[in-house]
Amino acid sequence: MTSSWQTKLAALLHDPPDKCLAIHDHEESARRFQVGAGLVEPDMFEQHVVKAADHFAAAADRFAFAKGKCATIFRASESGKVIHPLSSTPYELPVGKLLNQAGLVHDILQGAIGGIDTDDPHKAFFLYWRRWLENAATAGQDFDLALLPADTRIPDHSIWIHNSATSALAGCAVDSVLRPAMLLFQLGPVQDFIAQARSTRDLWSGSYLLSWLMGHAMKAVSDAVGPDAMIFPNLRGNGIFDALHRESMYAVTFNSGDKKQSLWERILHEKNDAVRSGMTAAASPAARWLTTPTLPNRFLALVPADRAEDLAQAAEKALRDELKRIGDAVWAWIDREAQAAGCTGLEQWRKRWHAQIEAFPQITWAVQPWLEREECLKHFAKLPVNQRQKPAKETHGADHTPLDLLNTVLALAEQWLPQADRDERYYTDKELKDRLNNPGILWSAHYALVDAKLAARRNTRDFAAWNDPCPTSSIKDSLSGKEEVIGDEKFWDYLREHYGKDNGNLFTTAGHSYGAMNLIKRLWCRDNIVPYLRDALGLDSGDFQDVLKFDSVEDIAKGNQRHGKYVAVLAMDGDEMGKWVSGMNTPAFLDQLSEPARRYLEPLLQAHHCAELRRLLTPSYHLQFSEALANFATWIARPVVEAHDGQLIYAGGDDVLAMLPADRALACAKALRELFRGKCPEEPSNYPLNVEPEGMVHGAAGYPLQMPGERAEVSIGIAIGHFQAPLQMLVREAQAAEHRAKHHYGRAAVAFSLYKRSGEIIQWGCKWTSAALPLMTRLEQLSARDDKNGNGSAAGQLSERFPYALAALLAPYRLDKDKNLTIDRDTLCEIVMKEVDHVLSRQGADLRPEDKMALRQDMNDWLDECAETKPVQAADQKPATAASAGASLKHLGDFIQPFMTETFINRGTRGDE
Repeated sequence: MTSSWQTKLAALLHDPPDKCLAIHDHEESARRFQVGAGLVEPDMFEQHVVKAADHFAAAADRFAFAKGKCATIFRASESGKVIHPLSSTPYELPVGKLLNQAGLVHDILQGAIGGIDTDDPHKAFFLYWRRWLENAATAGQDFDLALLPADTRIPDHSIWIHNSATSALAGCAVDSVLRPAMLLFQLGPVQDFIAQARSTRDLWSGSYLLSWLMGHAMKAVSDAVGPDAMIFPNLRGNGIFDALHRESMYAVTFNSGDKKQSLWERILHEKNDAVRSGMTAAASPAARWLTTPTLPNRFLALVPADRAEDLAQAAEKALRDELKRIGDAVWAWIDREAQAAGCTGLEQWRKRWHAQIEAFPQITWAVQPWLEREECLKHFAKLPVNQRQKPAKETHGADHTPLDLLNTVLALAEQWLPQADRDERYYTDKELKDRLNNPGILWSAHYALVDAKLAARRNTRDFAAWNDPCPTSSIKDSLSGKEEVIGDEKFWDYLREHYGKDNGNLFTTAGHSYGAMNLIKRLWCRDNIVPYLRDALGLDSGDFQDVLKFDSVEDIAKGNQRHGKYVAVLAMDGDEMGKWVSGMNTPAFLDQLSEPARRYLEPLLQAHHCAELRRLLTPSYHLQFSEALANFATWIARPVVEAHDGQLIYAGGDDVLAMLPADRALACAKALRELFRGKCPEEPSNYPLNVEPEGMVHGAAGYPLQMPGERAEVSIGIAIGHFQAPLQMLVREAQAAEHRAKHHYGRAAVAFSLYKRSGEIIQWGCKWTSAALPLMTRLEQLSARDDKNGNGSAAGQLSERFPYALAALLAPYRLDKDKNLTIDRDTLCEIVMKEVDHVLSRQGADLRPEDKMALRQDMNDWLDECAETKPVQAADQKPATAASAGASLKHLGDFIQPFMTETFINRGTRGDE
């Protein structure tokens, strides 16, 4: 008797990972893998479903290539390349070496999942999905096995991704026919909830709680149809998702020689061995992996159409049920403490407690079943993104609407490709070959439809009126300012007395009290009070306490290299992630092809004026983009932040929140951005990572991890303040600065908010390519910071009075009021540089001539940039009018800010204003 899990397992193994090296016998090779997985008899799975799923995935991922005219045979040439799916960066595979070691490669692949003792097809599938790639890529240090392409003609998606997409589709069979649907699910609120914090632990706890709850929602779906069904985020290797399966999937026994251990024990052991060499912290690397919040608040899953709504409801129920379990555990502690304090009215408190918990998660979801071609295109054409004004002259290029792009690809396959060259396998009529026979080509349209449905659903903003079930009046939550606090004044006085500075430091500030969600955030991760999270993760008390020993804000400030008392909150967000996910930023189609395929197709595209045609959105693109974001969040963000003595608060794909010493924040921001783009950061030896090859990072995972690539960009906001500044304010200001970086400075930018204790606020920003950043680096190198020297200067260095003297001289020019300037640009710049020269002659008297000249050049470059008359604008803003562009020196007021910022964050021990 067959089961859906056996069919999914057969689909996951339908192509051998080394198919590109030996295409001629790949079917026999695949069958050997299936037999090795226990699928001994062919009738143990639905072969026609596997074939249909393979056909669907292949059609969605690739193109109807001309038969025999685009082939790229790795074995024949002993060479071949893979192409980055987002940046188009090529990487030459060592095909000759792999062919010479073909027997060893096959043995590694065959044995990579061996030794797991289970007869359960569900567990077998899960473990193949989770472990096969990781084990194969690390077993013999053959890292290139992780990169092998699914199709040598368009080698921009790996065989592992194709197999996963095929198994996901096989799980969508209804009565043996593929009937998939897209399920898009979102949880909110996020940023406001995380920002409600009085300590670094609170920041982390709020982030982790959201990831933990989303993990339960995703598990509800994956338990029913498999983790491969999750298109994004990528769940393979995620610590939270793995932890939720430790007592089920990972409880199986792993036989390793004479030793038997659970697979969970083996995984933790591997994590400790692989990571510990690159870490300096005392906490267990496995515990750190498990306690890093890396799941975003949104997921896309491919599910059977007849179960889609049920699965959405199951995900919502799982999330709410888990929050209730956490709430019950925390309430049990509150109940005990309230009774010990002699409080009354607990039943009323409990009603308020449950009402606030039930009101917290704002959950929305949408479902889009797969449609027939005509109906799909009709609905797709109605979406606003496809309704923009057409250009006067019809062209087929990078500026196509999504509908234009899809129609162009259909025309290329069904009309422009010479009929004699069309491969009949791709067409419904084997003679005419004028209509593609697979709905997978409509992937981009279906994603656009489900995304529009979710946006419409969220915009309805329906909510139930709040009726406080507790009739007694109460003050508001000190952090949120909205919910009523739990308990009365007597209760909170008791907590401050028994859990204040001398006993746990949980409740220290008089007048501060909290509602249900902020109490949960503070208590659910306290091992000695409410051990809920430690028990759920299965960590021993020592490891758990070590990994959650968060530095105080003051301790983080002590990490300043110049001994300052300032900290920075860093908020990073990927630019135009919506466009990346929707396919509007896909690379040029021709750039993703092998040389023979490009040579054949380029003349056809040029003949129809669409040489710039973009790659169509596909399941493999979604999966690999999701994997790249997950790789960065899971393996890269934390070691980079910690290398700068900071603490990672959250890393969900492209979204990062961290706290750092003020004078380390910019260097950390630069490194995060470079590694996100798959580039080598400055001073790479500072990190337990290396970029190899470009576009991929080799780190603690044990094999090269694909990053989003050089075409992807990020914007970062940095809020800097004294360690005693309200933490909640710094978090919100970092988020606001990140918003300014995107919308005021045009993305691919960094923005700063500096909060002086005097009350003065400095806000400015620049592009990553700006002259301001190398200028700040040079200022740091040349500025005097010898606190033992009475005048703050030292031989060969710039006086720390330099920025103040320059600011005083430039103040009368009112550069921040540049809209009313009547002087021309060149004259103004000349005057400013005269003032610069004057200040340098006084405050830079000790500089070497070559240093003074280099600094002056950097300042001149930055001034030219600030005085640029064309306003910087984000891509989604309307172009500036000629009048506004010509009259406004938009960023001239920013000229002095790099000097003030560098001085502010490097004030040394005298920086306590």
